[in-house]
Amino acid sequence: REITVTGVIVGDPETLVFSDGRTSISFPVKVEHLRHAAGEFAAPGFRMPVFMSAGLDNEKPRYGERWELRGQWKEFRKSGRPDTERDQLGRARWFCQADARNARCISAGHGIPWFGALYRWRERASRYLALGIEDKPVVVAISRALVLGYRGEIPVDLKQAFITSGTLHIFAISGLHVVVIAGFLVFILRAIGVSRIY
Repeated sequence: REITVTGVIVGDPETLVFSDGRTSISFPVKVEHLRHAAGEFAAPGFRMPVFMSAGLDNEKPRYGERWELRGQWKEFRKSGRPDTERDQLGRARWFCQADARNARCISAGHGIPWFGALYRWRERASRYLALGIEDKPVVVAISRALVLGYRGEIPVDLKQAFITSGTLHIFAISGLHVVVIAGFLVFILRAIGVSRIY
């Protein structure tokens, strides 16, 4: 079904890499209006995952921006294994496959400011992790997944190998991530002169 969605991005957009080399940007949108053949509907609070083609010259979506997106309204495919987890976990069964050529940013500044700052720092840290190893995309992808939780760039065949071996859980947010973030915060707080007492 053809739809037009207007809403605010409420998460950190993540790049996904598919086995055929295509890339997409994935992000959750808090839908404000939804238009399709049956008419226009106000849908306050309804969250919809969006997958938008990447690699075009248009701007990359960011947390807190209001976007108008045109594309297809699709249902997550049911497979023999629990992709029905989405239903059991109460996650969205529907998503928008948006066309980047028909997407536009309407305005910015609709999110929680410090969330936006954290997402920007995460993105900057992601670029730093790639310094010096840009020619090794798999190593960069694994580093970003382990340290920052960006799992979308891991090649599908490698991700399948982790699933098969039962080691995919190492990419879950863990104590390592908490320690990295805590260490970063301690460093910043010391740099600005905040005492350890606090």
